[in-house]
Parts: sequence; C-alpha cells; structure tokens
Amino acid sequence: MRIHLAKLLVLSLSWLPAGSALGADESKKGALDGAPPTLHGSLRLALADAVSMGIENNLDVEIERHGPLLAAEDLGVAWGSFDPELAAEFGVTDVETPVATSLQVGNPVLAERTVSGRSGLRGLLPWLGGSYELGYTGQELETNSVIASLSPEFRAGLLAQLQVPLMRDLFWGEPWTNVKRARVGVRASQEEFRRQLMDTVQATEDAYWGLVAAAEQLRVAEKSLDTASALLEQTKIQYEVGVVSRVEVTEAEAGVAEREVARIRSDNLYRSAQDRLIDLVLGPNLTATSRLEIEPTDDPAAISVREVDVEEALRKALERRPELALAREEIERQEIEIAFARNQRLPRLDLVGSYGFQGLAGRDNPSRFNFANPGTPPPPVVGIDSDYGGTHDDFFSGDGARQWSARGIFSIPLGNVRGRHDVRKRELELRRSERRLRRVEQLIVLEIRDAVRNLLSSLEGIEAAERRRLAAAEQLRAERVRLEQGESTPFEVLDREEKLVAAESQKIEAQRVYHASVTAADRAQGTILTSRNVVMQDASRLR
Repeated sequence: MRIHLAKLLVLSLSWLPAGSALGADESKKGALDGAPPTLHGSLRLALADAVSMGIENNLDVEIERHGPLLAAEDLGVAWGSFDPELAAEFGVTDVETPVATSLQVGNPVLAERTVSGRSGLRGLLPWLGGSYELGYTGQELETNSVIASLSPEFRAGLLAQLQVPLMRDLFWGEPWTNVKRARVGVRASQEEFRRQLMDTVQATEDAYWGLVAAAEQLRVAEKSLDTASALLEQTKIQYEVGVVSRVEVTEAEAGVAEREVARIRSDNLYRSAQDRLIDLVLGPNLTATSRLEIEPTDDPAAISVREVDVEEALRKALERRPELALAREEIERQEIEIAFARNQRLPRLDLVGSYGFQGLAGRDNPSRFNFANPGTPPPPVVGIDSDYGGTHDDFFSGDGARQWSARGIFSIPLGNVRGRHDVRKRELELRRSERRLRRVEQLIVLEIRDAVRNLLSSLEGIEAAERRRLAAAEQLRAERVRLEQGESTPFEVLDREEKLVAAESQKIEAQRVYHASVTAADRAQGTILTSRNVVMQDASRLR
C-alpha cells in the first residue's frame, strides 16, 4: 500500500485544529508556491505504509535515484565519441605572382584564382579502434598562365581512408575503453541505489519501532507519575491524621518530582522519535511549525519466532548483498584499467589504407600560347568535358583516374617509463580491490553471525524481561498491602514502583531490539527488499 503526499496533504488540512492561525487557503497557497505543506494533526500508520512512504518521499532515496540516470548519461557520452562527424569547408584564393620567365609571354604577372571546397564524413571505429574518413574535394582554377591548357580548370576527387591499429589501441583505444568503464559505472550505480534503498528501509523500520518504544516509555512514565501522585495524596492524608511523619510526606514529594523529570525526558525522546520517522517517511514536509503526530498501529508484542540458518543466510548474503556486487564491479573496472594500461605500453603500429578517384574538366584557356605555331591560336583541348559535372563521369569506372595508398605508422617510446609504471600501478590497484572484496565477504560473515545471535538473544531477552516485569508487579502489589497495614513506608513503595518501571522499560526495549534484529537479519542477508515487496524498477523512478 502506498500513501502519496497529495492524499496526505488533504488529510492534514482536515486535521487542522479549530482556531489555528494557518487556514486551508494559506496551506493551499504554500503548496502552490512550491513550499512544503505544514502538516498538523495525527496520522495512523502501519509499518508497511511507513516503508512505502519512505521509499516514495525520502530525500536520501530521491538523491540516490539520480545515480543510475547519471551513469546512463555517462554511457551515452562515451558512445558519443563514435558519432560520425560531417565536416565541410569552402574558400576562395586570389594570387598574383610576378614572374620573370620567357614562358609567360607578354604578361609578367601570373594571376590565379582558385575556388575550392571539401566535405566528408569521418569518425572513430568502435571495438576494433582506429578511424575512417570519406572525403570529397572540388576545385575551380582560373589562370592567365600561357602554358595552362584549361581555364577555368575543374578538378574533383573522392577518397576513402581507413586507419586500423595493429598493436596499441587495438580493442583498447581510449574511446572504446571509456564505453567499457561507463558500462561498469551503470551497473555499479544501480547496486549503489539498491544499497541506499536497503539502508532506508532498515532506517525506516528502526525509526518506526523506535517511535513505538518511545510512546510506550512515555506511557510508562506518565503511569508512574500518576502512581506517585496518588501515593503522595494518600501520604498527606495519613500525615494529617497522624499515621505517618512529615519525612514520609517529603519522600513522597521527592518521588513525584523525580517522576516528573522522567516524564519530561520521555516526552522529549518521544518528540525526537516522531521527528526522525516523519523525516524518513515524509521527506521535506517536516517544517519548523509542523505539529503532525504519527500513531503507529503495529503491535510490538506481536512477535513471530523466526529461525535463521547461518549457512543459508550466508549463502543468500553472498548472492544478494549490493556491497559485494559493488566490490566485484570495482574489480572489473580495475581489470579494464590494467588491460588498457598494458595495451598502451605497446609500440604503435597502424595500417593506413586509402582508395579513391580523381576527375578533370574545363574549358580552353584563352591566354594559352601556341608554342608550336606562334601567332596562331592553339588547337582546342579534346577529350575533356567543359562542365564541372564532367569531373565525376569516370568515377567508379575502369577509365577513371584511380589512386590508392597503403602505409604503416610505427612509433615506440624509448624506455617507456610511464607505460611500465602505469601497468604496475594498475596491478596494485587490482590487488587492493581483490583484498577489499575479501574484506567485504569477511564483514558479511560477521554481520550474519551477529544478526543470528542478536535475533536469538532478543527473543530470550523478551522472555526474561517479562518474567522480571511480572515479579516486579507482584512485589509492588505486596508492598502496597504492607503499606496499607502500616508495615511499610511510601519510600519502600516508590522503590518497588521504580523497579517495576525499570522492568517495564526493559521489556519495551527488548521488544524494540527484537524488531530491529529482524530487520537487521533481513538486511544482512540482502532480502530486506524482496521480503517487503519493494520493486526496484518502481522505486528507481524520479519523483
């Protein structure tokens, strides 16, 4: 069962006492302004509902919900390194160059105007490493050179290039390693959220039973004060009729004062327990003026004997504890780091290959000089298209002007001091992570053993506390009879009553310890979420 804040806000407005300075309109205004509603009145709450509300509203859980989402975004950022990049550039160049050559007949200045551009698709290769690029270039050249056959001259090229590492960066390039790291980070963030969720459920249940115990302790303190007050009145009457002395009246007054102090202390502890539970189950809705009082409905005396097998509990813990999963994820992360460091220690040997085509087109150059027959126009250029589109005609054909290349790139750092020390550092980090995993396993063994012992001893503690309470109650009854018969004094009755209060307090504490031990046993085994029907997928959504 889940209780939402909207429902709780409606209930709180109906709980407002008459004559309160905060009316319904003011509460509504505060809610609309984004401020937390001021909650008043009382709320009857079962333990299951407290856990559900804690998961729904607890700020620590809400903060931790962002972890898996942020880790998923980190993974997206890592994959983004492999996004193809579309690039282009365009420019115009106009150059006039003075020349002193007999080839440039009649014009001592060589003028060239170039309009060029290039575009292409490039990117990195996942998994394998390396890079790729597919590029297209185009150019138009106008010139007054007397030896150039074409003006304008059109050129175009299409080139595909692939660079693949054969040693360093093969399967372990920085971008691909970042993807591997981010994957580990996603899993680790989910386990960290599960750990926080388990801790919140445990804290909520402990706070719930802590409030139950505080309420019972307050009830015992008030009952003790009422008993002492009644005894004081009885002693005063006996003093007036001359049955007891003034000293006994003073003793009774001291007993009342002592119990008033105890009641004040118990009331303060009760209010603190209220605030702790409200903070856990209502998140930010605890304000300075809140007067909400939670009334737990679960009976602390409803105790079912639970037997926990230590070996089975340890088996469950080793399978389900998020702390172990986090330690294993850290080992995997360190294994990635050491594999990357070892790869980066290798020499670089890359294979670069390219393949492409080039095309040519243009129109006759009016400035071209006919060196064969000076004074006559040069013959026209044949076999060349006059339009720019003609530069592409022979692409991908057998008649095209093809180009290809294959080359290797090799480099090795002399000494490789950085690489060797980085590998050694990663090996030490991995070893430390493995020891941490072993330490976590050892701590879990200790937690399981403590949890089982505490569960058994808490049951025995309840039985022993009940026997003490019954004996103290009988002793107090007998002492009162003796007082009525004049064989005892108020001081002795108060002493017996104080022992009864201590016995009742001990039983209340024993019941709280038992319920806390049940919760701790489930937390130690890693079953606290499944046993409370908490679904991770539902709990992880942002509120």
